[in-house]
Amino acid sequence: MKQDSENRRLISRLMLRLLPAQIFLAAIGAINSIASSLLASNMLGMEAMTAIGLYMPLGMLINAISTLLVGGATILNGKYLGQRANDRIRNAFSLDMIASLLMSAAIIIGYLLMALFDLTRFITDDGAVRLLFNQYLLGQAVGVIPMVIGSQLASYLSLENRTGLTTLATLACIVATLFANLLFVRALNMGVFGLALGSSAGMWVFLAIQAGYYFCGRSTLPVSLSLRRLDWRELGTILKVGAPGAMILGYQFVRGIALNNLILRHAGVEGLSAFAANDALLRFFWAVPFGMVSVSRMVFSVAYGEEDRRTIEDIMRTILTRFVPLMIVISALIVLLARPLTFLHYQETASPVFQATVWGYRILPLAMPISVFTLNYTCYGQTVGKLRLVHVLSLLTGFVNIVLFSALLMPAHGMRGVYAAHVLNSVALVAVIGRYVTLFNRRLPKSISDLMAFPDGFGAPEGDWMNLRIAGMEEVVHVSEAIQSACLAHGVDARRSYFAALAMEEMAGNIVRHGLTRDRRRHEIDLRVTWKGDSLVLCIKDDCVRFDPVERLNMLSPKDPATNIGLRLAHRIALDMSYQSLLGLNVLLIRI
Repeated sequence: MKQDSENRRLISRLMLRLLPAQIFLAAIGAINSIASSLLASNMLGMEAMTAIGLYMPLGMLINAISTLLVGGATILNGKYLGQRANDRIRNAFSLDMIASLLMSAAIIIGYLLMALFDLTRFITDDGAVRLLFNQYLLGQAVGVIPMVIGSQLASYLSLENRTGLTTLATLACIVATLFANLLFVRALNMGVFGLALGSSAGMWVFLAIQAGYYFCGRSTLPVSLSLRRLDWRELGTILKVGAPGAMILGYQFVRGIALNNLILRHAGVEGLSAFAANDALLRFFWAVPFGMVSVSRMVFSVAYGEEDRRTIEDIMRTILTRFVPLMIVISALIVLLARPLTFLHYQETASPVFQATVWGYRILPLAMPISVFTLNYTCYGQTVGKLRLVHVLSLLTGFVNIVLFSALLMPAHGMRGVYAAHVLNSVALVAVIGRYVTLFNRRLPKSISDLMAFPDGFGAPEGDWMNLRIAGMEEVVHVSEAIQSACLAHGVDARRSYFAALAMEEMAGNIVRHGLTRDRRRHEIDLRVTWKGDSLVLCIKDDCVRFDPVERLNMLSPKDPATNIGLRLAHRIALDMSYQSLLGLNVLLIRI
């Protein structure tokens, strides 16, 4: 149990360390939305606020396309990282960038045609609002390319453990957006077009900072400029893997159109303006669960590539014991601050729009903690190939549940019916997941392993792997003895059992000497031995300073065989040895 708790702590620390950068990334659109909504409601009037609310479904459409690519590519490349398939990583990265550019161009053309030729009647019949909406659409078109490509680069930077650069780009984007909005709206009086243009300017800053890392050649994922060398079949795989996650946002686009019509019918412009205010500000807080999903997507995909059942279970434990409680606290604060938050947009306390906005802040946050679980479980299902379940969850949460519950509740409860529909949607998704897991296991789930419903044959079953942890050199020898005894007990011949223990002792000792004491931070070194069929695999994970034993081995001079004897010996007795730095973890795999 102590060994299990140490691995959980390692995974929990990793996920919590990755979380801030991913929240910052998810918050970019929210910051832009908040700035736009505050300027619109306080300086441009309710019609401008309504135009921003009408844009929400189109924003979801862009997010769906971006998620289609970034979700598929991240999951695929996380799996390739776990398998050490570097050429396939570069190929998928290149295809992702090319597809992002082409899809961005198609969206821009669509936006321009709708705005310039007034093809937005399917959005609203109100001529005055539609005029403002068309202007807003033109400004948003300028920022499509950096929004789509920037989200792709941020995901890859996380995989390369460059989250600091993404954080810098995010902060710069926020500052640039605020400055540009004040310039275009207040100083130059450019109205809603200036609002959208300010958001687009911030996104170009976000892209420029991240792209510099790749243009300077520092990345290990260079884009292939030779289209003939690319395996274009991989693009189909990216789209297939990313489709389930993106479909949620695709359904939300359709849902947004339907929901806007319901709100205008039962609650009028005031209701839609209140909903737009709620969405703008709550989108900032929704960046927390969305950032959590981004983190889990990366670590799920790497663990899936390594067929590491225990790590996948520990990821879900972290979600349930760390992420969900954090979201409960945040949601409670939003509910308590409902009226002060409403004053940011509206000041007339007796007005219908003020009251509707207050109720939004009181009810909508209740869905957030539940959604942390459902969103992450959907992400897990997407990663391991439970596509039928993911499609069902996507359809329910993206369209069916909220539209159905809203249609039933709005005639009697107005905007409170819409808000309650979001909470009921989250509860319904938990029920669907519970039903699926029960049918899969043919009984009620009794453990995290049951909850994960692993595919048949995935990873090594309980008893066919062993995990150990070392915190100092004195423990290395004891670990070696334990590994040798366990291998013999699993029927491994004496020669391979001895070599497995020796290889782990040499590599673990090397990490202790060169990594454990290099700084004042507390580090974890986790060892795993897996027996699966005739395969004997040793895995060492640590969060110490980066040290690549394979690269060091290639640098050793054959004329001086006395140096690094342990490293040379471990390489000689291994059938295969590979190293990767994944998400800030050093991962060394040795096959004996």
